[in-house]
Amino acid sequence: MKLRTSLSLVMRGSLYSSQFFSSPPPPSLILYYIIQYNTHVPRKMDSEITEITEIKEDGCYVGLTYDHLNLHDIMGRVRSPQAGAIVMFAGTTRDNFDGKPVKELQYSAYNPLALRTMLSICKSIHAKHGLVAIAMVHRLGIVPIGEESILVAVSAPHRQAAWRAGEQALEDCKERVEVWKREEFEGEDGVWRANRDGATGQKVSRTESTPHP
Repeated sequence: MKLRTSLSLVMRGSLYSSQFFSSPPPPSLILYYIIQYNTHVPRKMDSEITEITEIKEDGCYVGLTYDHLNLHDIMGRVRSPQAGAIVMFAGTTRDNFDGKPVKELQYSAYNPLALRTMLSICKSIHAKHGLVAIAMVHRLGIVPIGEESILVAVSAPHRQAAWRAGEQALEDCKERVEVWKREEFEGEDGVWRANRDGATGQKVSRTESTPHP
């Protein structure tokens, strides 16, 4: 019953919405993250659930949004008189992948689990590098060519710590956070893949409204 309830909630909004995607992620990916969430997070009744899009805690800010990302807003979240350096990383959609022309990217996430992982990463990096603050925001839905899909900002007393922390935050996010992307190619089928470099993708035909595992 828990799994069935979660699947209903996911398909209703947390993971997939036809307003933002041409087709849902493969069921195998959906099922994996539902199982992970049901295993590690206490369940609530439907009436108690309000979708969480951001978390602020102990000098760490993480967020997921369908809106355009604002560099000044994210930088403002880590700015402090105690900081001698601020490092910002912005990941953007490029117009090609493996020699193929890319039309756009579509990002999807299971918000409760993805935000929890993002916060864990930020807390760990905050402590390891002695940061003043760290912020990580990922865009969901369609991200056109040239627009930002992720912003990571860190502030620290000294630049060396800020540089190292910013790089680690981005790499850990790509490796661990429960976000996957669909690459839309010009004149070809789209491909769902985990949101990390070199990840194997699963093709989804443009004529299919619901992909098969």
